[in-house]
This record gives sequence, C-alpha cells and structure tokens, in this order.
Amino acid sequence: MTHVDWKPYPENKPSDEDEYQDFLITNFDGSNTSVTIDQWLSVGCWDRYLDFEVIAWAELPEPFKRA
Repeated sequence: MTHVDWKPYPENKPSDEDEYQDFLITNFDGSNTSVTIDQWLSVGCWDRYLDFEVIAWAELPEPFKRA
C-alpha cells in the first residue's frame, strides 16, 4: 500500500503556487467519508467541494510507469 501524507484542512491549505493543481482530498458529506480528486483554485478554495466538506488533502502519487 502506498503511504499518503494527509494534511488536515483547513489548518493546512495548498499554497497560492498550487493553484489549478489536482490533489487527493478526503471529504465528509455528513454521513460518509470518501477520497476523491479535486482542484485547488486561485481564489483559495476547492473546485467541486465546499470548504466544510473537505477534511484533509494530499499530493497525488507518482503515476505507474511500465518497466
């Protein structure tokens, strides 16, 4: 299993330099917790998820490379 270095949100946010990048996010919708991908926007918020739904974020892992 690949280790993921989760950063708690909103205590830690992607930097302004990370705008428009994809990140793994852990979100909570009130009854379920799931992991998905969302983009950090230049205005300092997530593209598809509301601030209160995101509980952590992480860098995407390196993609698989065939030998």
